[in-house]
Amino acid sequence: MCLDYKKTYTIDPKRIRYSEETKAEAIAEYESGLSVREIARKHNMCKGNVSNWLSKCGGETG
Repeated sequence: MCLDYKKTYTIDPKRIRYSEETKAEAIAEYESGLSVREIARKHNMCKGNVSNWLSKCGGETG
């Protein structure tokens, strides 16, 4: 706990690594018509993850 601001923080946050299978499934779902938000909710992840994967594979987020 930071005594100056009375806030707790994580020094080294753990990063979640998603499998290539999960990434491919999310991209396929986007291509089949689901929105980025719907995919993120379905897989319980941030929509930024899905957007990043789509931009890396050449898809557009919208």
